[in-house]
Amino acid sequence: MTQNHKVLVLAAMHRSGTSLTARWLQSCGLNIGDQLVPGGVGNDEGHFEDLEIVRLHEKILADNHLNYKVIPSDSIIVNNQRLSEINQLVEQRKTWTNWSFKDPRTCLFLSTWEEALQQPYYLVVFRKYDLVANSIYNREYKKLGDRRNFIMKYLQRKNMVANKQELISQNVNVWCRYNSDILNHLETLDRERYLVIELDNILNNEERIISFLNANNFQLKAFDISNLYKPSKMSQKESLTKISDYPNAEKIYKRLKILEKN
Repeated sequence: MTQNHKVLVLAAMHRSGTSLTARWLQSCGLNIGDQLVPGGVGNDEGHFEDLEIVRLHEKILADNHLNYKVIPSDSIIVNNQRLSEINQLVEQRKTWTNWSFKDPRTCLFLSTWEEALQQPYYLVVFRKYDLVANSIYNREYKKLGDRRNFIMKYLQRKNMVANKQELISQNVNVWCRYNSDILNHLETLDRERYLVIELDNILNNEERIISFLNANNFQLKAFDISNLYKPSKMSQKESLTKISDYPNAEKIYKRLKILEKN
């Protein structure tokens, strides 16, 4: 990565506010891709994800017989064909002066992107595990509303309600994998190359984020994120009653909080 070619990796678990963050960075003048994933359930205004990168990540997961719900025990191998595709994608973007991309699955391939991009910068956004787990559950419940078969829709939703706590726990496990991978990768980097912010604190840290990026020659302009922020889209409803039920998730969350303060 040259002085005039800066790349920012936006790393975060699903349902952690990265669509808002990516949209805001785009409004600040950062190129986040020229073909973005359109809106859908839970992100009706758009995902602000580079479609080519998303499809590539999905292919890698499919190669490993996985979907996005990767848990700590899952192993992922990026084969030579996919590595070549990543390198080709990066080469195609060599003419872009400063750019960024967002896809939550990136968290699972950070070391691969680190090598391909040659020392990019990282903006890590995190959200507490119970809020994320509940948000994923709610999105999946809403998606069943698109089913045309009323009886099937009713039965599937009934099953989700009956197994809600188990599904929430599974989502927390996925949260642990994504954020553990983030933390493990950050340990390999110089502290000057990344910034960690909790979603709830983004509105109060606009200047800090822009200062971090402009100090590294991203040349962004200020844009009030409150113009984009819609509290109704960010449910704060907690789904877990006992933190003690998820000690590993709480430990990871506290580590992220420490990095945010430093």
